[in-house]
Amino acid sequence: MPRFLIFFVLMSISCLTNGNEKLRIDGFATLALTHIDDSDVKFRASLTNTGRSSTSFLPDSVIGVQAQYSFNDKFEAVIQGSFTDKSYQHLSTYINMAFLRYRVNNAWSVRAGRLNTKLYMLSEYRDANYAYLWARPPIEMYGAATSSSKVDGVEVTFADDVQGGHITASLAYGYTPVRMDGQSGEFKLDFTEALFLSLEQQFLYWRFSLSAATGVMDNYEFPNFDSFIANLNAIPTEFFPQGKIIADYFDPENKRANYLSVGAAFDDGEWIFQTELAFYRANWSSLADAKFGYISLGKHIQSFTPYIMLAFNEPEEDYEIYPLPDVSQLPPPLNFAIPALLNTTNNSTVNTAIDQTSIGLGLRWDMAEKWCLKVQVNRYKIDFPGSGLFGNNAILGQTQSRTTNVYHLSVSTVF
Repeated sequence: MPRFLIFFVLMSISCLTNGNEKLRIDGFATLALTHIDDSDVKFRASLTNTGRSSTSFLPDSVIGVQAQYSFNDKFEAVIQGSFTDKSYQHLSTYINMAFLRYRVNNAWSVRAGRLNTKLYMLSEYRDANYAYLWARPPIEMYGAATSSSKVDGVEVTFADDVQGGHITASLAYGYTPVRMDGQSGEFKLDFTEALFLSLEQQFLYWRFSLSAATGVMDNYEFPNFDSFIANLNAIPTEFFPQGKIIADYFDPENKRANYLSVGAAFDDGEWIFQTELAFYRANWSSLADAKFGYISLGKHIQSFTPYIMLAFNEPEEDYEIYPLPDVSQLPPPLNFAIPALLNTTNNSTVNTAIDQTSIGLGLRWDMAEKWCLKVQVNRYKIDFPGSGLFGNNAILGQTQSRTTNVYHLSVSTVF
């Protein structure tokens, strides 16, 4: 059903002309130059993006369009697409939203199709760089969360003015496809039976948010994964006691993932403050249980806004790197298979583990109406293992924490 609705929305809007008063088209764009000073890691703004070394326009540049067509005062169609440096280059990955909305009354509405999941405070405009203060949302919070930023399903929303403020509550159900690609091959995973709850309260200069989500991991595909699990389970426990434990931890099928986040923002025209904190649980190696968040403070000085940001993403438990056992007394092929399986396990952990903190300093200049320039530098402290938010070049042999600097210069606009 959701795929049919996405197709219907696309066809509905594509058949219309710009001269139609019921059609509204908006756009956003950012041209950004990003530099990372560490040759051992590649920078990416999200897990779904391609890691880039040295200096590049690709990591933070984006262009996007949103079209909205109102059939009448109750029924409308919306589609939004944005072109970023996606690793999995398929049309569906560039479509952020494509839904039909029916307004029951002034307070209640229903959406169906591809929806944003509202897992974080910037859910409505994550790719619209002009809409927020920084060069990019902090990757410690948004780098992993944005891999689940879409849900194909149905949502019910209540929004109304309450006691001098405005409250919005929504409940969505569907499935979330996660698609990535890299040097090891394509990564595919679906969160099925996915349920999303979002609450937001706006009062004077304040905005508060609470988001929760749960879903069952299903349809996992990754090169050689099935044979890896089969080989782990095939070795008798008396020879390889860790085998079945590793197999269970690495296999996501039918495990339930849970997510919870809270946030607060303040902007009185002089000071601008924002913070979010999130918790994730899934008992899965490739996206281990973790807590992550950030805090940011800026000050408006006419058309300039300098700011500082602190962020972190750390696991709930330390990652385990297995020592290679003495297999000299084991017969072939066990004396070859066990070290090979442990090497694969350890390399996978190093590739996907996330454990880092950062400090960022930046300046936003609103140089003209609907135009801004941003300069930002981030210093990342990456523990070992913990470089999973970055793309790894030659870090597998490293066993120590490291510091990495990322520099950013961009121009953003909306139109």
